[in-house]
Amino acid sequence: MCNPPFFANQLEAKGVNSRNPRRPPPSSVNTGGITEIMAEGGELEFVKRIIHDSLQLKKRLRWYSCMLGKKCSLAPLKEELRIHGVPKVTHTEFCQGRTMRWALAWSFYENVKVPSPPSKKRKLEKPRKPITFLVLASTAKELGMKASSVGINAVEGLGVVAAWIRKLLTDLKVQHKTLPCGKDEVSLFLTAVENSWIHLRRKKRDRVRQLRELPRASEDFLQSAEEKNQKTSCNISECEGNANGSTEKSSEVLCLDVESSEDNGLNNVPAIQEKNIQGSTEESSSTEEPSFISESKDISSNQNEGTKTFANEILALETGQNDNTSGEWFLFKCVLIVKKEGSDILIEMHWIDGQNRDLMNQLCTYLKNQMFRLITI
Repeated sequence: MCNPPFFANQLEAKGVNSRNPRRPPPSSVNTGGITEIMAEGGELEFVKRIIHDSLQLKKRLRWYSCMLGKKCSLAPLKEELRIHGVPKVTHTEFCQGRTMRWALAWSFYENVKVPSPPSKKRKLEKPRKPITFLVLASTAKELGMKASSVGINAVEGLGVVAAWIRKLLTDLKVQHKTLPCGKDEVSLFLTAVENSWIHLRRKKRDRVRQLRELPRASEDFLQSAEEKNQKTSCNISECEGNANGSTEKSSEVLCLDVESSEDNGLNNVPAIQEKNIQGSTEESSSTEEPSFISESKDISSNQNEGTKTFANEILALETGQNDNTSGEWFLFKCVLIVKKEGSDILIEMHWIDGQNRDLMNQLCTYLKNQMFRLITI
């Protein structure tokens, strides 16, 4: 038996050329001397010399063994024993704290029984306690009195509490399905795909605020458009008063413009204006006025449509209509059990799988607060 590790040189002993740089530095201090920690060729060559000595002694000893400080030395040494035809070879590992060591043993007796390495004793994971809360019999009775108002037909305390929990889970869009269970209990398998129970009041306030602000924006835009229309109409009336008798010609031109726009399109309007009138400034202002009003109306209508569309999108986002919950991604999965505890009702939530156990705790707290809040409304 040798006491490793044995290093080939100072660089290997300090871990400069043999240690992965991502590993943390060793926690212990190397107190061995040069003759204690170094050997020619390192521990690999040192153990090979022991193997060669065993080939000379062979059956004079029943077992030969050594301990290795580096896992990379184990495979070459086993191959060395195989090349020399050693019939019985076994190995195991030792782990104490952060220190790992490997043991290699061999024998030249073919009838010897190779002992199996000691089994690793792993700490059994303690079963995690479920998250629970208790609904008193009086609370269950109050919930039963208010059950008919929301369409719950259950009468018994256990059924009423289970029905209210199903309703709350449906409102939160938490997927749930009934599992087979005992007589006096109800078991549900929950799959939460989105965190819809956190900051619920804040989300409602934001949604109401956004719905209040969106109509105001459209009314302000319409009011500003109407003010612009009034200003343009005043300017048009002043231009008509300064025309001094040219209103008849302008009216004739307007009639011709309307007829020509219906028959030949708007591109023929400038030609008619050049033939029938010389001063086109007054007429241009009068002809541009209807188009400006129509454009402002189109803009206001488009603004109203855009406002409604934006409001619908916000509502869809707030209510989660656009969420893709059909995939396999989920926050957590758990089993919720509703059962009798004497005259009261006990709710248990058992963790199955997921990202964070605290999310299940949040959902449990939300369900408890909502059920206690229902009896105070």
